Amino acid sequence: MIPLSGPRTEHQDYYSVMLRYRGGGEPDLLVGKSGKKGVVGKEWAGESFSIPKNIPWSDLEECKIETSHYLKGHEFRYDSAFSLLWREALFLPKLAIWGRETRQKFYNSRTPVRTSRIDLLKLLIEHRVDYHAQNNNYSLHNEKGDSIVDILKAIYGIRIYLHPRKDAYRAQLLVDLDSLVATNDVSMVDRNYVATGKAVATIATYEEENRRHIDNKKHNNRILWLTVALVLIGLLQVPKFQDFLGIGAAP
Repeated sequence: MIPLSGPRTEHQDYYSVMLRYRGGGEPDLLVGKSGKKGVVGKEWAGESFSIPKNIPWSDLEECKIETSHYLKGHEFRYDSAFSLLWREALFLPKLAIWGRETRQKFYNSRTPVRTSRIDLLKLLIEHRVDYHAQNNNYSLHNEKGDSIVDILKAIYGIRIYLHPRKDAYRAQLLVDLDSLVATNDVSMVDRNYVATGKAVATIATYEEENRRHIDNKKHNNRILWLTVALVLIGLLQVPKFQDFLGIGAAP
């Protein structure tokens, strides 16, 4: 198995060549080396490439060649020699990795905004509704739910897994999810998280309280401006203030 993550991929830079000649789902031969008479490799045996096999050069015309370039934890696949040559000649794999690393560095330089418990509930409700729509399944006990990995990715995106503080964000998310489980807004189903019916009521209550808070704030602002206006009107009635503004009665 070729690793695509971890410290071992830092200096990874090699190619893998496979041949197809039987039309199956898996490649038929993993090429090990080439010689004067043809290529030598191991043929697919159902679970692994384990059967030694030689293929003469003359038979390669009937084979489809697939090449993979493993570079710093990334795999670039080519289904033809022409595609391999022109993409490698233009250094497209290295440019692609450079672009990804640059975007990741920019992402890491920012601090992802923590998701509130209400937004987390809304996300889980949305996922539950989507699951129902796709599977016509309305039983809580038969739902798939979302794992902590799924939720972390949905909130912060795939780049969060390469963020230096990913463990801290994951820990905070677990705390929020545990608190929602404790209030029965979320249930655990096979170690996954599923929003319950109570979550809808919780969100409705929050939005109602938030609406009242906004209305009270608007009302207080209106009272404030009305008070300011009354004070100004009162000042305009003071003779000294009228003289200061030059609006007093003419002598």
